[in-house]
Amino acid sequence: MIPARQPYKASGRYAGEAAREVDSPRAGYFRLRLRKGAPYVPARIWIGLPRDPLTGELLDRSYRPIVQIANFPATDDPEEVARVWHHGETIDPATFAYMRSRAEWARLHDPEAPAANPLRPVDLSTMRPPF
Repeated sequence: MIPARQPYKASGRYAGEAAREVDSPRAGYFRLRLRKGAPYVPARIWIGLPRDPLTGELLDRSYRPIVQIANFPATDDPEEVARVWHHGETIDPATFAYMRSRAEWARLHDPEAPAANPLRPVDLSTMRPPF
Protein backbone atom coordinates (compact mmCIF):
# COMPACT_ATOMS: atom_id res chain seq x y z
CA MET A 1 0.00 0.00 0.00
CA ILE A 2 1.28 3.45 -0.94
CA PRO A 3 1.33 5.94 1.96
CA ALA A 4 -0.78 9.07 1.63
CA ARG A 5 1.02 12.22 0.55
CA GLN A 6 1.96 14.57 3.34
CA PRO A 7 1.59 18.34 2.97
CA TYR A 8 4.74 20.35 2.38
CA LYS A 9 6.60 21.18 5.56
CA ALA A 10 9.17 23.97 5.57
CA SER A 11 12.53 22.86 6.88
CA GLY A 12 16.02 24.25 7.13
CA ARG A 13 16.46 28.00 7.24
CA TYR A 14 12.81 28.60 6.35
CA ALA A 15 11.39 26.44 9.14
CA GLY A 16 8.79 28.34 11.12
CA GLU A 17 8.29 31.05 8.50
CA ALA A 18 4.99 31.46 6.73
CA ALA A 19 5.09 31.57 2.96
CA ARG A 20 5.61 35.07 1.58
CA GLU A 21 3.21 36.70 -0.82
CA VAL A 22 5.69 37.69 -3.50
CA ASP A 23 3.61 40.50 -4.95
CA SER A 24 2.96 42.40 -1.71
CA PRO A 25 6.10 43.24 0.30
CA ARG A 26 5.68 43.90 4.00
CA ALA A 27 7.73 45.95 6.40
CA GLY A 28 10.51 44.14 8.23
CA TYR A 29 14.21 43.55 8.74
CA PHE A 30 16.27 41.31 6.46
CA ARG A 31 19.79 40.23 5.62
CA LEU A 32 21.08 39.43 2.15
CA ARG A 33 24.23 39.28 0.08
CA LEU A 34 24.82 41.94 -2.55
CA ARG A 35 26.82 39.50 -4.68
CA LYS A 36 28.03 35.91 -4.56
CA GLY A 37 30.64 35.33 -1.87
CA ALA A 38 30.13 38.73 -0.24
CA PRO A 39 29.21 39.12 3.44
CA TYR A 40 25.63 39.51 4.57
CA VAL A 41 24.38 43.09 4.85
CA PRO A 42 21.34 44.39 6.74
CA ALA A 43 18.30 45.70 4.91
CA ARG A 44 14.90 46.94 5.95
CA ILE A 45 11.60 47.61 4.25
CA TRP A 46 9.05 50.07 5.58
CA ILE A 47 5.94 51.70 4.21
CA GLY A 48 6.25 55.46 3.88
CA LEU A 49 6.25 58.52 1.67
CA PRO A 50 8.88 58.77 -1.08
CA ARG A 51 11.46 61.56 -1.13
CA ASP A 52 12.19 64.00 -3.92
CA PRO A 53 15.46 62.86 -5.55
CA LEU A 54 16.68 66.45 -6.00
CA THR A 55 15.76 68.14 -2.72
CA GLY A 56 15.26 65.20 -0.36
CA GLU A 57 11.90 66.52 0.83
CA LEU A 58 9.01 64.17 1.47
CA LEU A 59 6.60 64.08 -1.45
CA ASP A 60 2.86 64.32 -0.99
CA ARG A 61 2.08 61.07 -2.79
CA SER A 62 0.70 57.70 -1.87
CA TYR A 63 2.51 55.53 0.65
CA ARG A 64 4.73 52.85 -0.86
CA PRO A 65 7.36 50.32 0.21
CA ILE A 66 10.75 51.90 0.79
CA VAL A 67 13.95 49.91 1.20
CA GLN A 68 17.36 50.68 2.65
CA ILE A 69 20.19 48.23 2.01
CA ALA A 70 23.37 48.50 4.11
CA ASN A 71 24.61 52.11 4.14
CA PHE A 72 23.13 53.04 0.75
CA PRO A 73 20.41 55.73 0.61
CA ALA A 74 16.81 54.64 1.01
CA THR A 75 14.86 54.20 -2.23
CA ASP A 76 11.36 53.32 -3.35
CA ASP A 77 12.63 51.60 -6.51
CA PRO A 78 10.37 48.55 -7.03
CA GLU A 79 13.32 46.42 -8.21
CA GLU A 80 15.26 47.02 -5.00
CA VAL A 81 12.19 46.38 -2.86
CA ALA A 82 11.55 43.12 -4.72
CA ARG A 83 15.22 42.13 -4.37
CA VAL A 84 15.10 42.40 -0.60
CA TRP A 85 11.62 40.91 -0.29
CA HIS A 86 12.39 37.89 -2.50
CA HIS A 87 15.99 37.14 -1.50
CA GLY A 88 16.33 38.48 2.04
CA GLU A 89 16.25 36.32 5.13
CA THR A 90 14.13 37.70 7.96
CA ILE A 91 16.04 38.89 11.04
CA ASP A 92 15.01 40.64 14.24
CA PRO A 93 15.58 44.37 14.91
CA ALA A 94 18.44 43.69 17.35
CA THR A 95 20.38 41.73 14.71
CA PHE A 96 19.71 44.50 12.19
CA ALA A 97 21.10 47.13 14.60
CA TYR A 98 24.16 44.95 15.34
CA MET A 99 24.92 44.40 11.65
CA ARG A 100 24.62 48.14 10.93
CA SER A 101 26.89 49.12 13.83
CA ARG A 102 29.41 46.38 12.94
CA ALA A 103 29.60 47.60 9.33
CA GLU A 104 30.00 51.22 10.46
CA TRP A 105 32.77 50.25 12.89
CA ALA A 106 34.54 48.28 10.14
CA ARG A 107 34.36 51.24 7.73
CA LEU A 108 36.00 53.51 10.31
CA HIS A 109 38.55 51.19 11.96
CA ASP A 110 39.20 48.22 9.65
CA PRO A 111 38.63 49.19 6.01
CA GLU A 112 39.91 45.83 4.72
CA ALA A 113 37.33 43.82 6.69
CA PRO A 114 34.58 42.11 4.69
CA ALA A 115 31.90 44.06 6.58
CA ALA A 116 33.42 47.33 5.32
CA ASN A 117 33.23 46.23 1.67
CA PRO A 118 29.85 44.59 1.07
CA LEU A 119 30.24 44.58 -2.72
CA ARG A 120 33.52 42.64 -2.69
CA PRO A 121 33.57 38.84 -2.28
CA VAL A 122 35.38 37.53 0.78
CA ASP A 123 38.86 36.24 -0.09
CA LEU A 124 40.13 34.17 2.84
CA SER A 125 43.67 33.99 1.41
CA THR A 126 44.16 37.76 1.76
CA MET A 127 42.50 38.26 5.15
CA ARG A 128 44.45 38.72 8.35
CA PRO A 129 44.01 35.97 10.95
CA PRO A 130 41.34 36.82 13.55
CA PHE A 131 43.71 36.28 16.49
